[in-house]
Amino acid sequence: MWKTFVDIENVFMIKLEKNDVDFILLLTNISCLWESEFSTLNLVNSFKEYNPLIAAGDEQIVSDFIEIINNIQDVNTSVKSTGDNIELVLEQNCCGFGESVKSSKIIYKFTLNKKEQEQFKDKIVVSAIKTIYFLEKQQKMLLNLVQKKDRELEEFRMEKGEISRGDLKTEKFDANVLNTNNDELFLNVFTEKQSERFWQKFTETNGKVETTNMHVDLEPWNVKSRKRVILSGKSVAKRGSGIVYKK
Repeated sequence: MWKTFVDIENVFMIKLEKNDVDFILLLTNISCLWESEFSTLNLVNSFKEYNPLIAAGDEQIVSDFIEIINNIQDVNTSVKSTGDNIELVLEQNCCGFGESVKSSKIIYKFTLNKKEQEQFKDKIVVSAIKTIYFLEKQQKMLLNLVQKKDRELEEFRMEKGEISRGDLKTEKFDANVLNTNNDELFLNVFTEKQSERFWQKFTETNGKVETTNMHVDLEPWNVKSRKRVILSGKSVAKRGSGIVYKK
């Protein structure tokens, strides 16, 4: 999962990946992508080089490093350019390595290599488009679900009357509140009917988006509101319609 942080006035996103052998550390400033690939042994040796006074096992070092990346916003960071590469320094108080070194700082240093534009596209642009598609599908599902719930509540009110708890009463949801005229946003782009051919070609090249969305469709009968029938005092109820007759 990508994590965000700010170094001085510059915004960054960082992500730690793990394959069968190595760690892959990714860093982007939204314009470029840098990467560092290293093994557990490399990580442990680097830790011991920059933290010679701290005694820690391999598993503890790996666990601490993963926690630092996951909580990067609470870590002192330093990002420096060295040509096309980036030197990243992460520094944090030493809390989990014993009382004797509690006042010390833990330091991790990495040199990340700048990647080609194609890899920036694969890791950032393609992932962003897939995320937008996923969120569009989710929004459509949730909107249909809310509309069905509104109809369910409407039916309940017609048959049972208003509920007594005012804090649970809701207004009918207006889908227009989701609309915006901001042309800078990617809204309703990838899941519309006219985008089917684009999305087919896009997924052939970049892979499909795996989703576990609950599929919710509005049935035709569930779209139009039903009129509430109010019986007058002269109305005659049909036999058996809620009346129990004694034998």
